[in-house]
Amino acid sequence: MTEPLTSPFSPELARTFDPDAAAIQDDPYPTLAALRASCPVARSDERGGFWVLSTHEHVRSMLTDYESFSNRQGVTLQKIHDNAGPQLPNHVDPPEHTRYRRLLDPLFSPARVASYEERTREAAQQFVSAFAAKGGGEFVSEVSSPLPAKIYLLVMGMPLSDADQLLELKDAAVRNLLSGDPEKVEYAERVARPALAKYAADALAKRRSGELSSDGVLDSMLTVSTADEPPLSDNEIIRLSLVLLIAGLDTVTGMLGATIHFLATHPEHRRALVERPELYPTAVEEFLRFNSLVNLGRTCTRAMSFGGEEFAAGDFVLGLTTSAGRDERVFTDADAVQLDRSPNRHLAFGAGPHRCLGSHLARMQVRVALEEIHRIMPNYRLDEEKPVVRSFGAIMGTHELYLRLD
Repeated sequence: MTEPLTSPFSPELARTFDPDAAAIQDDPYPTLAALRASCPVARSDERGGFWVLSTHEHVRSMLTDYESFSNRQGVTLQKIHDNAGPQLPNHVDPPEHTRYRRLLDPLFSPARVASYEERTREAAQQFVSAFAAKGGGEFVSEVSSPLPAKIYLLVMGMPLSDADQLLELKDAAVRNLLSGDPEKVEYAERVARPALAKYAADALAKRRSGELSSDGVLDSMLTVSTADEPPLSDNEIIRLSLVLLIAGLDTVTGMLGATIHFLATHPEHRRALVERPELYPTAVEEFLRFNSLVNLGRTCTRAMSFGGEEFAAGDFVLGLTTSAGRDERVFTDADAVQLDRSPNRHLAFGAGPHRCLGSHLARMQVRVALEEIHRIMPNYRLDEEKPVVRSFGAIMGTHELYLRLD
């Protein structure tokens, strides 16, 4: 346990905090540091009111106590409505959640993920080589966005030629849902999400008819079961496929964008990776800590005292993993990247029963992409004529990142 926090409370900072506020989209870290120092358990009046947790200890406590902090009402400030039912498995709690994880965990085990590494490397080589051949360009649209889309299709056993269509549907659904704009949210719920669901349903129908390969997670979900649990229904498979898509694409894209942005502006770290490739495993963990992307929300199931404040049943609580990763109480020199940092108790993949199902796959994709980037194009820098476009919010993202190669 850490020492009690004794810094003076700052009601104004707490009261006006909004993860989508324009002022913090490019660089939220000074605001997060102020929250940790002055009001680690903060009450914001924005969005109808919610609690904000910014320290490693408080965020981890929330994530591991599923009985007090439930996923059932959603995990973002933006409430997502889905006529097909709750998102699986992240919008249900144990014991219902336990069934899905017991069935799905073997499909994303380290051994299963290792079987995808060679094809992931081939895909990374394809995108990075094309990018390098023309001397650079816009990294997100040309490398960090299409790569995880192709790997998702590979892992699921869906046609790789669907990557462009899938990215278009994903962006229309996810970015609009998380935008906070009522018209965009309505479009996402009425048009984009149903289109994604139809894509998943069509893929499932093609697999049943034999049109799709049997080598993938989609095929495994058709047959996976245990002695005590029935197979997954078609509706469950479709909803699981959508969550794997939404959770897997934007996060890997965001992590690659944030990491390459850092390395483009810190050539000493980039040279260290080129010269000492044995650093990649710990470096990936460090970049996950340094730029933890996903801020995770929960809903209180009961009235309780937490961090010196009183929570009511039904209160929404937002755990800032982005802040927890920079917590000075847990990480020495928390605002500095140490490529060999160990141990590294970051919360980038969450904690507790809802810890990220695809964490092994995400780690592998980021590591392989970094290895191929620094093998093929070890010298790159920002194109200073074009601004970097980033956002904070529910999933911290890098949307435009122009690079030049030396």
